[in-house]
Amino acid sequence: MQGVNSPPKHSLFQTSAQLRSDRDVQNLVKYELLNYKHLCRDLLQRVIEHNPADSTAFHNLGHLLSASDVIQVQLQGGPREFTKKGLHLESIRLDNGNARAYNNLGILLSADEVIQVRLQGGPREFTKKGLYLESIRLDNGNARAYNNLGILLSADEVIQVQLQGGPREFTKKGLHLESIRLDNGCALAYYMLGTLLSADKVIQVQLQGGPREFTLKDLYLESIRLENGFALAYFNLGTLLSADEVIQVQLQGGSREFTKKDLYLESIRLDNGDAHAYNHLGTLLSADEVIQVQLQGGPREFTKKGLHLESIRLDNGHARAYYMLGNALSADEVIQVQLQGGPREFTLKDLYLESIRLNNGFALAYYMLGILLSADKVIQVQLQGGPREFTKKGLYLESIRLDNGCAKAYYNLGHLLSSNEVIQVQLRGGPREFTKKGLFLESIRLNNGFARAYINLSTLLSADEVIQVQLQGGPREFTQKDLYLESIRLNNGCAHAYHNLGTLLSADEVIQVQLQGGPREFTKKDLYLESIRLDNGFAIAYTNLGTLLSASEVIQVQLQGGFREFTKQVGETAKAVMPDEITEPRFLQDWKQEILEVAEYANELGCFLSGGGSESPQDYVGLTHNNLQIDNAFFWRNEQNEVEVGLLDWGILGCGPLSGAMQGCISGASTEVLLEHRDAFLRAFIDSYAENGGPRLDLERFKTMSNLQMLMWSMNITSNVSQVLKFTKPAEWAEIKDWMDPRLLDRFQTRAHTTQFKEALQLYKKWNLYGVFQKWRQENGLPKKG
Repeated sequence: MQGVNSPPKHSLFQTSAQLRSDRDVQNLVKYELLNYKHLCRDLLQRVIEHNPADSTAFHNLGHLLSASDVIQVQLQGGPREFTKKGLHLESIRLDNGNARAYNNLGILLSADEVIQVRLQGGPREFTKKGLYLESIRLDNGNARAYNNLGILLSADEVIQVQLQGGPREFTKKGLHLESIRLDNGCALAYYMLGTLLSADKVIQVQLQGGPREFTLKDLYLESIRLENGFALAYFNLGTLLSADEVIQVQLQGGSREFTKKDLYLESIRLDNGDAHAYNHLGTLLSADEVIQVQLQGGPREFTKKGLHLESIRLDNGHARAYYMLGNALSADEVIQVQLQGGPREFTLKDLYLESIRLNNGFALAYYMLGILLSADKVIQVQLQGGPREFTKKGLYLESIRLDNGCAKAYYNLGHLLSSNEVIQVQLRGGPREFTKKGLFLESIRLNNGFARAYINLSTLLSADEVIQVQLQGGPREFTQKDLYLESIRLNNGCAHAYHNLGTLLSADEVIQVQLQGGPREFTKKDLYLESIRLDNGFAIAYTNLGTLLSASEVIQVQLQGGFREFTKQVGETAKAVMPDEITEPRFLQDWKQEILEVAEYANELGCFLSGGGSESPQDYVGLTHNNLQIDNAFFWRNEQNEVEVGLLDWGILGCGPLSGAMQGCISGASTEVLLEHRDAFLRAFIDSYAENGGPRLDLERFKTMSNLQMLMWSMNITSNVSQVLKFTKPAEWAEIKDWMDPRLLDRFQTRAHTTQFKEALQLYKKWNLYGVFQKWRQENGLPKKG
């Protein structure tokens, strides 16, 4: 890019004309045998030695030096060393009216630096601004000085400039506009003007051919057209494009099309150290995507994570890069980040905490940190005023305080409130109180397309209640049914919305649902079926569907997608860590067909597990906690040194089959433990139940119930494949060879679900659970379906 302080080329050739008698120099110039820049330096040194009062020569020589260079010049009083600053100062001392020297000296100063300049009337102090103002005063047409002065001003600042016609006030925008008016080819001025414009604004620029209107995109395009190597202009243009948009850019070799990705790639190619470009490019990549980036040392491949890591390496204070890297990590993953002080390990929480530490006003980082915190935990956040503790609620409240328009924060805060709780939220207009309903309503008001907010709002309404929702087109009234319908319209794949809508319909009622492919009619049964099709593991949908069927009725349920993904995960993707006995294609195919048959008896199984057919059905149901694994218990010793136990995770508490509680509590045991001890667990439960006032359950029946629960377990876990692949990608699975690989072992969601896949299929085979099912069906006189 041509510098903002390019020397007047005519000055060099005027002074070098004095050296034409030097035949050697003439030949060197003619045949280009020396580096041009160094030749110019040599020529200018000789000019100064010949005429130490040549202000222009000092200025031009200063322009050729880097900021740290020192050059020795032979003067009449002997040799003297000059820095870049020193040369511009000498240029001004020799010619107090050298406007360009003031401008170029200003470029070298920091924003608050003061420098003393020797003038004919005596020394005078100048700030950076003062030098640009003096440059303009001396040369009202110095386009670069207007642009450089504009860079220093804040957005709403006004400055007075001394012109020949008298003083004139300029804003930041005004200075960049004047710079362009004086020099239509000043690429940096178009760029700087662009940084001041909003995306939807148009600005009129005075050009030699007359006024012309520019949008924000136009300004960056013009900047690139004038200077093809302007990295920041490519980057800023990229931020304006949508992900799939293509834009034509005029380059010296002709026009070229760029996508958003291309613009970031070009920005990095031109400036390998542009941390923001790496970070923005990373946001465009999918989790397992790899992209090739052209660097000075040659092409290099980056993943999404790699781009965010490179962004942080280049700028340790880039808050958004830590945040985006966090978004790419799984909850229990640890990643090493290269910092100036050396490598440092970060967890997901650490990345969001660092993001907030660097930018205390980063609303989304508080929101994401809130998602990671459990409801009863407190976390310490480092802020500029010192450390501060936040609860989960506190993080969502802070996110809203910083960004009153963060719809998801209102939604998640609503989840934490009880139905009649009121909470005070700090908004720009002052504090405001919200109920649970109010938070969901505000979430929808801010994002009319927030499908989950409609679902959660509907759960708070009674069947005949009507609520007014503020939408962009004005207020609209919704019933509970309407809210579920709107949720489905916005997200055709929301299984819970279909299910909940089904609960509101009568058995023979038909309702029209708006889908992407057009309206479609659903009965109550259809809604439950669609819910199951979307989420094969949605247990209550099977149960509710079963209540609609007659004893001999057969219904077809669409489960193929889930089973196909599951069998591929076990038999192909994660095959290296699975026992051979459950990865055989024939076994998996038979298992799938058998489970599809079992699924048709969901209602009958539900009745049997709830005590149906026994003398006292109520004996087999109770108030149950279906997830009393070891991590949901805590222990202590009382004053008598006896071990006491407490229980966690009460959100799953409900009335249901006792066999379901047993299944949920022992499913974390290994296959070997269950094969050896499962029956003993059942006996211990039956004995303890009776000893504490419950009825004595039949062991054989309870064992059959347990086997059927295990059978249904292997059906319900098929929907968890997406959870595994969310945290450990197929490309990583291709490299995982055993259970000790940290990409399996150290990621809770991956380890927990993959373990269940393995154990459920092993038990299915070793206990012949399909045979148990067939025997149960025959003993209960149930006809074969399908």
